[in-house]
Amino acid sequence: MNSPRGRFAGAGSTCLQKHMSNPSSPASVPDWAITHVRGALGIGKSATEIEQWLVAQGLAPAAAKSTVISALEEGVQREFESIHRTERRDRIHRMLSGGVACVSVLTAYWLGGIWFALRALVGILLPLACIWFPDGMGTHWSAFSFNRPTIGPMVRLGGWVLLLSLAIFLAVLVEAVIGVQQDHAR
Repeated sequence: MNSPRGRFAGAGSTCLQKHMSNPSSPASVPDWAITHVRGALGIGKSATEIEQWLVAQGLAPAAAKSTVISALEEGVQREFESIHRTERRDRIHRMLSGGVACVSVLTAYWLGGIWFALRALVGILLPLACIWFPDGMGTHWSAFSFNRPTIGPMVRLGGWVLLLSLAIFLAVLVEAVIGVQQDHAR
């Protein structure tokens, strides 16, 4: 995962450029200043150091401060957008896997009663944990691996494979039971 400071450095048309090109701004900030602020934030320089350097290069103190603040605001905005996308993706995975798990447990109950449903539920817990908490499960399991944690998306993928394998197994059992029932009905 990138450090938060590294995410502040970016290119393209952003709120920083829009803010700085706004005619109501106290001063027009040159592109080199915006580029330097992003780069300096990206390598971890403090806002004070960046402002001092911009002023030493001939930029007005108010414009230097405004440029740094705008770059920091832009970075925070990007970070919140990233967090929002991650939370939405997690919510979708949890809802879909919860639905598959519920259908699987109900199918197991229909096939073999309460004990078969409980066994299916126990079998579903590990895949659900991998899907719902992939980063935590990757870190937990890394204690038993060689030298680094398993990345979250791979843990989530493994959880989906296990969960869907159980669901497919139950679907095959349903098909077999229905086939046997149809044979007996003849």
